[in-house]
Parts: sequence; structure tokens; C-alpha cells
Amino acid sequence: MSFTTSTQMKKHSMIHTGEKPYPCWQCGRSFRRKETRDTHVRYHTGERPYSCSICTKKYIAASHLREHMKTHGDDRKFDCAICLKKIL
Repeated sequence: MSFTTSTQMKKHSMIHTGEKPYPCWQCGRSFRRKETRDTHVRYHTGERPYSCSICTKKYIAASHLREHMKTHGDDRKFDCAICLKKIL
């Protein structure tokens, strides 16, 4: 695998070295990426900056909101053959 910048290479190499330079100041858990640590810290602080425009639910990460938004759509992919409930 090749990288276009030395920064990309350094970030990638942390996978192999196990280096996690971004600790959570609340619980001590460490992370490879600062952004991942910052999202984790929201579990401790209760901050939920991503809110659904349809209902009142709020989330700590944009990816959680994106997954939630699927519940408002008609694109349910799996039906239970027993009770006919549709699940994402």
C-alpha cells in the first residue's frame, strides 16, 4: 500500500505498532485518531450535537444520526416471516 503524504503513512503505521496517542481524560481509554477520541468523550459529557430533523432524537456522532434517519424512510430491507415486522 502506498501513501501520498508522510502523515498518512504515520497514521497508518499506528495500526501495526498499536500506538494510540489520544487518551480520554475521563476514563483513560486511548484512540489512534483525535476525532474518534473527541466523539468518545461525548459519552461522558452527554453532548449530542447531531439532531434528527424529523423527531427529537439527538446523537453523539453523525454516523449514528445517518443510521437513525433510515428508520424514517421506506427502505426497510428485512421482513420477519413470523410477525411481518420490518427491520432495517
